[in-house]
Amino acid sequence: MPDARLDLLEPSVVRYSSGFLRIRPEVWLSSISAHWMPLLQTLGVDLEIEDISGGFDFPDELARVTPLEIDGEVAVIGLDAASQETLVSLISPASGELESDLVMEYVERRLVSTISKSWQGSGDGFQCFYISSDKIEEAEVVGVVAVRLSVAGRPVNLWFGCGPRLLEKLDTLWRQHVHSSVYGDEDLNGSRQIASVQLAELAVPPAMLIDYLRPGTVINLGFPVSDSVVIKLDGKDWAQGRLAQMDSQFVVEVNSVGQNSGAAPEATTIVLVELARFSLDSASIAEYSQLGAVVITDTAAANTATLLIGNEVVANALVVENAGEFALQILPR
Repeated sequence: MPDARLDLLEPSVVRYSSGFLRIRPEVWLSSISAHWMPLLQTLGVDLEIEDISGGFDFPDELARVTPLEIDGEVAVIGLDAASQETLVSLISPASGELESDLVMEYVERRLVSTISKSWQGSGDGFQCFYISSDKIEEAEVVGVVAVRLSVAGRPVNLWFGCGPRLLEKLDTLWRQHVHSSVYGDEDLNGSRQIASVQLAELAVPPAMLIDYLRPGTVINLGFPVSDSVVIKLDGKDWAQGRLAQMDSQFVVEVNSVGQNSGAAPEATTIVLVELARFSLDSASIAEYSQLGAVVITDTAAANTATLLIGNEVVANALVVENAGEFALQILPR
């Protein structure tokens, strides 16, 4: 793989790609809308959650940033000016500046309270408390949950800024949720499967096999250079993804899961072009099955590949580019 073309991923993105960055808090807070229904019905408006996503960047210069305490650690809620104006106009249309601030404090206090009351996930949930902004000078925000709402057909955006302990707790809770969703109450026994990252699966006529063994031979693969790869588990297609680098090693961002291989043409031999080989335990397989998760291969990023027939290594090769397409240059054994 011409690795100069591969994206470089930040270690934090890889580290949290199967947990915090995949969280769907509505799984744990499915009853939260019931706590808001009386107010919404009184106002005659509807509310829909359009998107929830995890990230690391808390927006600058928001119109309102309010501290709260979650499990003894300071966090923050942020709203942009348009979102604040929407909420105030729907709840108290004729409010002045002071009244608007009171309306927003009411909304924030109610939100904090309903998060605590609505928890339906594993563990004890979260102890959330509203904090007056004059009591907090700063908060350490290392993770962000962005919530995009539609309130009476108008967009409202909220950002929850998480401290280090909350980030780790959310990451762990989501991984546990993924494990239980896949395996239920079954104990994860630590068994492992062999994973491999495949650049190509070639159907080679017998007469051409010698070319894949002869050092110095350059073999055009006939498809454009890209970062697309397939991950196999114990020899079977498992996921498709995008090859990238993190700290000089290969990683793969999963973009689909499922078997993809068809039957090989008759009178051909399948030659696999493999970029990495490693093992995964049951917990990791469940976590990496999420779209967007980043698989760590424990393999140094390099322009080399292994050629296999069945489970037997038959050659090693340089992965090169020829007229915009992949090619293999067979190396001496």
